[in-house]
Amino acid sequence: MEGVDFCRIMMAEKSGNGWTKPRDIKLGASNINYMHPCMGPKGKYLIVSASDKKGFGGYDLYMSIWVPSEDKWSEPRNMGSAINTKGDEVFAYMDADTLYFSSNGHAGLGGLDIFKAEMTGDVTWDNVENIQYPINSSSDDFALIYEKGKDQGFFTSNRPGGKGKDDIYSFKMPPIEFCLQATVYDYDS
Repeated sequence: MEGVDFCRIMMAEKSGNGWTKPRDIKLGASNINYMHPCMGPKGKYLIVSASDKKGFGGYDLYMSIWVPSEDKWSEPRNMGSAINTKGDEVFAYMDADTLYFSSNGHAGLGGLDIFKAEMTGDVTWDNVENIQYPINSSSDDFALIYEKGKDQGFFTSNRPGGKGKDDIYSFKMPPIEFCLQATVYDYDS
């Protein structure tokens, strides 16, 4: 939009074979960059990355909740110190009750790494975990998504050996293997 120096989140709705005119989602102060939107399950949550000076530092993840009675999103709420650091938290993605995001503030392999966190309440998160190599590398790794209902998906990385600066990679999770141990007791003796 002309005359705007900050990133904002826009929304358009499907209408027939097209889309409605995009409208600005009013999330808070107009002098804050809002970017990398992620819609949660059933459209109840909107997670964005924002550069609010009241945050933990860099870009933090914020959550807004859809308020149907007002036909708008609530004021974004910082997702807290379990998720956010003094670094940047960006590129959120939700898969059921698991949040994936990239961070250069949590301990990782270098650059942006992809982490996951579990939803532990209606709007609380815990158990932040680095998803490790081979998806994470010493380069920037970000923007992970899963194909719906499958154990495969895509992520972006600027690791060496790609075709350009930021490349899209696919992945497939290996099947889970179980090891069963049994002890046999002889009750006849």
